[in-house]
Amino acid sequence: MIGNTAVTLKGTTPPVFPQEIFDSIIDYLRTNSPALRSASLVCNAFATSCRRIAFYKITIDADTFKTLPKLIRQAPEIPTFVRELHIVGGHDDLFSELSLPPLLKEFKAIQRLRWKIFQHHSFSEWKWMPLEQREAFSALISQPTLTHLDLSGIVMLPIAELYSLNRGLHYLGLNNITIDTSPKQHLKGSTLGENLPQIRLEHAGLAFLQDETVEVLLSEQSPFDFTGLESCAVVEVGPAGNLVLQACQKSLQHYGHVFWRWIGPQTYTATLQRDIAAIGNLRSLTFLPVYSYKGMPTTKPMLDVLEAVCHSPSCALENVTIIIWTEHFRPPYKNIEIWKAIDLALSLPASLKKVTYIAPVHGRSGFSLEALQRGVRDIFPCIWKSGKAHLEIHSDNKGSEMNYWTIDFSVLSSFDRYSLHV
Repeated sequence: MIGNTAVTLKGTTPPVFPQEIFDSIIDYLRTNSPALRSASLVCNAFATSCRRIAFYKITIDADTFKTLPKLIRQAPEIPTFVRELHIVGGHDDLFSELSLPPLLKEFKAIQRLRWKIFQHHSFSEWKWMPLEQREAFSALISQPTLTHLDLSGIVMLPIAELYSLNRGLHYLGLNNITIDTSPKQHLKGSTLGENLPQIRLEHAGLAFLQDETVEVLLSEQSPFDFTGLESCAVVEVGPAGNLVLQACQKSLQHYGHVFWRWIGPQTYTATLQRDIAAIGNLRSLTFLPVYSYKGMPTTKPMLDVLEAVCHSPSCALENVTIIIWTEHFRPPYKNIEIWKAIDLALSLPASLKKVTYIAPVHGRSGFSLEALQRGVRDIFPCIWKSGKAHLEIHSDNKGSEMNYWTIDFSVLSSFDRYSLHV
């Protein structure tokens, strides 16, 4: 017997297999979408297993919204399979759709939620969002199953909304968010969070946040506890970003940092050196050296931080990842002296096991793994000779320009499959 289809001999009892058997079989097809579609036609039991995998993660945007409501009307059980939900609105009318809030309320067992509104969208400011949409948002983030939350582009998000989050939340990603901390919202939030413990985060990604927002997140009124962070990624957060490092010095193991505009104040860089070097249990560091808006290279601040960490007597670094641009690995090499000083600093820690160099390229760039090998060999001779160099080419394979804004920064916080997106 397979599912509801039985072929038996006269006088015999058909075997009955538990659903778990079919789940195990179908799990081998997890990454093969055509095979999953074919297997779903075998029988009801196979169809259930295939849908559980195929609809584990879905994205709702202007394109998928055209077909998703009809699909769910035809198969109402689909929302019960969804565990990872991405809602992305840009310069389109997705958030104006009256049928969006009712659709979102169908998803009641979400574990990972990403809500992204592109900058300057008419509904990026909380008070201008339709009431139905705000209610749907509140219902999603307050689900007791939620463990990962990634919010992007919301202006003046009431702090009271954050008090309703599941106390089992593990990961918080905030990108270009501002928080309404008016007395009214604080009062409402404290009422919601009364007698509830703070949310003890394990992983965080913070990008393009104002100092005031970071200070609110670390304040006594905040529903979050950052002191137990194991991994953290920081993308262009100002001097207040150091306060996050100071809060989790005893627990932090993985840290990622993008050097961009905030390389300016020397006091900030010096404080960053001190705070990172003081993390005694740091196992991995990830850097993205880019060019600031004034065209100044940012490899020097990265060198300063690496030297501070690698010269520390308590250095326990095992992995360092550097996301580089192809231009750095085409002769004549830019900033060659700084790169070689970085190479020398990386050769110091006895604990270091691997240095990963990631080159994001677009499909028609002509840049190859061989070119990356030549560049690393010339610019990082010590690491190359030690055999610790690990090279990766990340391509979109579509021929479109892959730039700073299209990189998936999940590598920054060393966290599985879900992290800060910029």
